[in-house]
Amino acid sequence: GDTYRLMGKYEEALTDLNRAIALDEKDASAIAARGETYRQMDMCEEALADFTHAFELDEKHAMAIARRGATYRQMGKYEEALADLNRAIELDEKYVWAIARRGETYRLMDKYEEALADLNRAIELDDKDAWAIVSRGETYRQMDKYEEAVMDFTRAIELNEKNAWAIARRGATYRQMDKYEAALADLNRAIELDEKDAGAMASRGDIYRMMGMYEEALADRKRVIELDPVDASDHSALAACYRNLGFMDEYHRHIAIARESIAKESEYSRACFEAICGNVDEALALLRIALEKREESVGWARSDPDFEVFRNDPRFAALLDEMDARSKEVDAVDRATGGQTAE
Repeated sequence: GDTYRLMGKYEEALTDLNRAIALDEKDASAIAARGETYRQMDMCEEALADFTHAFELDEKHAMAIARRGATYRQMGKYEEALADLNRAIELDEKYVWAIARRGETYRLMDKYEEALADLNRAIELDDKDAWAIVSRGETYRQMDKYEEAVMDFTRAIELNEKNAWAIARRGATYRQMDKYEAALADLNRAIELDEKDAGAMASRGDIYRMMGMYEEALADRKRVIELDPVDASDHSALAACYRNLGFMDEYHRHIAIARESIAKESEYSRACFEAICGNVDEALALLRIALEKREESVGWARSDPDFEVFRNDPRFAALLDEMDARSKEVDAVDRATGGQTAE
């Protein structure tokens, strides 16, 4: 069953693991393996139940508690994730998988110094752990350290030339560096490897918009909506493509769809939405909050095509310069204090 899981054959995996558990209902390893199958299928509640049960049967089962932590991370429950991953690392201080996932959790919490500490440790323990290397690259990218990010993504690709995640993230980094041709080459390759990678398609669509290739941008953004029809941010980005091409009926239709749920999105997504709607004052106010919370990097905000409506507004440039300086000050203090600055 676990072999089928590793092959991505999840239904076959569940069939065998269910049978194994029926034969021995106290087999903690089989229960944990089924939980991991559920986790990879994004069936998070079922995964949590199995990992919890496995850990109850064997309180030293580091894999079960680590994978429960990873499940909490997928659900956006970062404090619960950290608690479980800390416990797994206490059970095995060289548990590379858990150390790397704790680092990724810190990254998602915008605690970049803590993220780098864990990811560096994981890579020291296993210098061929492509997952940890890509996660570290993504941390560097979010810190606007693009050269370091490209080096890590390239290193991961050298370990596995079909690593679509690494290729897509390197493409996104090239996009932020305004290296559009290199970005497109990577994103095209990532989409060839995974035709359902909505993130890569969204990034490629953004580049096409930056290059004024609005028909191509529209095609990518329509495909993103097909893959994820409910995301408000994707609908607002699609609306912007329609506006660029002068299709105002479609523009208004997708703005209306986005407006239904945009209030639930991050301040950065809401800033993009208000900018696309032409509400400059509201967009700038939300962007300030988003950058203060480090929801997105200043570097990407400078290039984001969603902000084309006020690209030349001096208030926009002043805000980004201010946030850039503030971010560098915070990073300097974090380095000096070991990441222990008050939040």
